[in-house]
Amino acid sequence: YATFIQKQKSLESFIDELFEDEQRYPLLNFFNVTTFHTSNPLDEFILKIQNLPYADKTYPVTTYLLKRLDDCMNIHYLYSIVVFINYLIEKFNHRIKRTDAMNIKISYYLTQDADRDITGKLFDDFLDAWYALTLEEVRYGCQTFKFKRDLPKEKYAENTSMAMLLLTSSRDDTMILPACLKTIADLQNEIFNYFHNTIETTARTKRKRVPLQSIRLEHVLSLDRNFLSRKLIDDSLVLNYQYGKSKDIIYDYEEIEITLRNMISKLVLIDTDKLNLLTYQFELYGNEASLINEVRARIEQEPLASDDRTRLSRLIKTMNPDDILHYLGSLDNIFTYIRTLAAERLRKDMTVQLFIEKFIRSKSRLNDSILRWTDFSAVQLRYIIDFYEMFEEIAFDQV
Repeated sequence: YATFIQKQKSLESFIDELFEDEQRYPLLNFFNVTTFHTSNPLDEFILKIQNLPYADKTYPVTTYLLKRLDDCMNIHYLYSIVVFINYLIEKFNHRIKRTDAMNIKISYYLTQDADRDITGKLFDDFLDAWYALTLEEVRYGCQTFKFKRDLPKEKYAENTSMAMLLLTSSRDDTMILPACLKTIADLQNEIFNYFHNTIETTARTKRKRVPLQSIRLEHVLSLDRNFLSRKLIDDSLVLNYQYGKSKDIIYDYEEIEITLRNMISKLVLIDTDKLNLLTYQFELYGNEASLINEVRARIEQEPLASDDRTRLSRLIKTMNPDDILHYLGSLDNIFTYIRTLAAERLRKDMTVQLFIEKFIRSKSRLNDSILRWTDFSAVQLRYIIDFYEMFEEIAFDQV
């Protein structure tokens, strides 16, 4: 009969038939037949802890996170998304027109742009994270959006405009991006607040807050099923070697609880109140305060002399509307370079032309007219804000 069982069923069934013959097989009870190395023990662990009496009080962090595990796994992807978004802001802020962002596909910047190697690597990380998210809806303020990805992953770049990945103040389809960032950050903040309000209630240390766009990898919760499964197998379970119980697994609930508490204790509260948004080229009006303040912080500003103001004003009024807009866009671009330089590298008597020649290696994002108008390019940096505001006033009147 044992031979018949061996042929018809698994080795496990065959061994079960011989358990009683200890004289013939004295070491059989040490031969454990289990599938935990080939299957995921996490599901069984979750089931057992759910049925454990008073588990929510004995192991509160474990039960809290396991109930929200699918949502918590999204937090891990926040960092890759933020890194790519910050890179695009640094690359395109005040340097890309709204129409270009709406019409040019992402694939162009992955294949034709001078920075395609850097862009490609960061985009791949972003894309993996974006398509790994399991969110069904996202929220921004009082607005709720369905989180859908209608395109296959491999066709995303060639069918999606760059505008969809730029963090702006626009209230259209591009709102999905900031809503996604805020929703994921709020998930971590819920866990952070639960831990400090319920578990670590005696801690008197100030809770660390980090702006959303300043987070580092160690700031976000990195929790997924693979991590928990590895932790269970490596440190948190043993096989029951009692005779006849070779398939039973004994879990170390304390080890998992301590591990999860240590993970959460290192997290930060993510500040989502203020986002650093991208401004499209030629759309600085009404949004220039922060950029102009950064220029003022690096170069002490002075008003133009009355004669110079009159002369330059007359010259601006002779320009056609397109030239005025293009020149304003180039000034926006110059401002973005000024704010990235240390103040000691800038001299008040440095002219616009000298600044461009010294600090702006790529002239592709500057309009050709920036140096053609010699009276404008001779303006010193100490007057550049007054010059810009005068240019802007005339643009409002004439354009």
